[in-house]
Amino acid sequence: MARTLLSADAKQQWIDEAGVYGLGKSYSADGYDGGTSLLPYFYRGTARRLVGEHDDLLVDTVAREPESVIRFSEEFELVSLLRRNGDHWEINGYTFGNDISDLGLVKENGALVQLSKRIDASIARDWWAADALPSSIPIHVDLLDGETVQAQYDAALGTDYLKFTVDELLSFADQWKGTEAYDRLIVYTGAPRGFAWHDRRLALGQTLRLTIDGETILSNTLTARN
Repeated sequence: MARTLLSADAKQQWIDEAGVYGLGKSYSADGYDGGTSLLPYFYRGTARRLVGEHDDLLVDTVAREPESVIRFSEEFELVSLLRRNGDHWEINGYTFGNDISDLGLVKENGALVQLSKRIDASIARDWWAADALPSSIPIHVDLLDGETVQAQYDAALGTDYLKFTVDELLSFADQWKGTEAYDRLIVYTGAPRGFAWHDRRLALGQTLRLTIDGETILSNTLTARN
């Protein structure tokens, strides 16, 4: 797959113009069979709301009882760049991001997925222009308190692990509400199940780090918004 690094000017154009969407239940562990129905999705707003690779992830904690149901879940994902070409969408590139959510809120009520995304999402510094998405990229994830690694896991991102084809992804985009306002979309495509799924709760002040080929791609600390 041919790819080139986007220039700073080209990346800025995406940030200025793109809408941001995310998919739910799209990773291979989540049971989507493909082709039969529209995957759950949510709208994150414009790309200007995304935070950088080393910025804090600001959390709006939800006041409810019991407080212990709040369960933050990191979601390191392959992020696709879609661009409108006439009456259809095309793959225009990709990068990586952390679309962190409040898993506890979703477990209370699956209809609250939009509220579960009141935590910021981060996006990597480097974006690549490409006409296809990578099939498999090994990743390493660390959970840190300060400089100390408290937990870690290895996984992989790419189309091999998504329960939809690229053609389905492109067709989904025309069915999402609001996409008619954009010619560029940044789409968080889905994530392997991380710490929260295995009863390892995250806490404010902890840092989530994504490493690919020995390079730190994202390193964001959970911080209270107020």
